[in-house]
Parts: sequence; structure tokens; C-alpha cells
Amino acid sequence: MLFRGASSDNALATVEKIRKRLEAEAKRSKEYTTASFGLVKMGPHQNRKEVFKLADKCLYMAKRTGKNKIVALPDELFNARVEDKI
Repeated sequence: MLFRGASSDNALATVEKIRKRLEAEAKRSKEYTTASFGLVKMGPHQNRKEVFKLADKCLYMAKRTGKNKIVALPDELFNARVEDKI
């Protein structure tokens, strides 16, 4: 997902809302499935390829550190906890 023009707080809130909704729906199913997300704010000197690579690393970090969560960079902008350095 791309959030053009959205604030960091709005992007994180939207992704968290989606994550929680998926989790709630999954609990109603025999096939319990959750989702992890990698969220990255694009800097002025980054290209799309760099940003997607960072988001992918965040996604895999979310999966390695417990799943069903969001890992965001930079963590000070998103107020999200990054448990390991990328």
C-alpha cells in the first residue's frame, strides 16, 4: 500500500486498523490467519526501489519477531518499536 500525502500517524493508524480487522475476522474462522506489515516513510533522497527494499526488511522483521504486528521505520516518526536494527 502506498499512502501519498498521508502523515506518518495516519498511515500507521490505517495499517493498524487493517491489521486488527484481519485479526478479528481470522478468529471467526477455522483457518486462523493474521497479517504482518512493514511500514516505511520515504525520504526526499530515496527512490522507490530503496523504499520497497526497506519495507520488505521491516515485514520480515515483523514475522521474525512475533508476527501479527507492524514494524515501521523510522521508528521515531511512527512511534513503533523496532526490536532489531536492519
